[in-house]
Amino acid sequence: MTELLQRSLYAGLITIPKWGIENQPGKHEPLISYQTFSKVQDVLDGKQTAPARKDLNKDFPLRGFVNCSCCDRPLTAAWSKSRSGKLHPYYLCHTKGCEMKGKSLRRADVEGAFEEVLRGLEPREPFQGVATAMFRDAWTMQKERLEEAAKTIKASVTAISTKIDKLMDRLVDADSPEMIAAYEARLKRLQHEKRLGEERLAGSTQSTHTFKESFEHAMQFLLNPWKIWASERFDLRQAVLRLAFAAPLIYDRETGLRTAKTTLPFKYLAGFGAHKCALVDRRGTT
Repeated sequence: MTELLQRSLYAGLITIPKWGIENQPGKHEPLISYQTFSKVQDVLDGKQTAPARKDLNKDFPLRGFVNCSCCDRPLTAAWSKSRSGKLHPYYLCHTKGCEMKGKSLRRADVEGAFEEVLRGLEPREPFQGVATAMFRDAWTMQKERLEEAAKTIKASVTAISTKIDKLMDRLVDADSPEMIAAYEARLKRLQHEKRLGEERLAGSTQSTHTFKESFEHAMQFLLNPWKIWASERFDLRQAVLRLAFAAPLIYDRETGLRTAKTTLPFKYLAGFGAHKCALVDRRGTT
């Protein structure tokens, strides 16, 4: 398995040690990006720690996102079999020393309370114009940041290419084995940095969605997150949790879900809705 993970062939590169060929661009289409390949090598070399697998389960979409009210640790979930053999879904706390450890919470209660919170996030119709302006500003700022980042990456790649050319000239003139080895090691690092930079540059310069395309998806989520959650698609449900809430929810066995911390767009819209707003009366009315 280690040998397979070390093969640069999958990243579009050719390596043949006996011929002195190492990580040269091939003519075939890579299966993975060079950046991914590089991260894998760092993990194998002990430079990085592989992230732990996220314990996600389609039967319990709130698993790991709702915390226990006593210990503030994420609730886990499981199916429990009754004496009759029927399975029942529960959320529960497994934290050692917690008062709620081992006490089951009915899935219907936890997820029902969450759905009520989610329905309450839908902004009122008068504030849709505010949301439109917010997303237009955000889209413009993001586009400008991407363009600036692309310029920075391009300048970095150009600088690295210049260093490689100068190093190649020195390598050709070098006659000491020690100097040659040092130049080759330095050249290898620069080529590695250049490949990463070129890959990032290619990703940053790809055509982005127009504002209309981005706006339609964003508004569909902002105006009706419940509709997306009700689709029951696990990936979309996970996206709703990440985009709508700024922190895990806390569930109390007696009182239900505590006040949720929502993300910035929902905070702004909730703030607008909290103020008493009224249209100016038409002329001639009292």
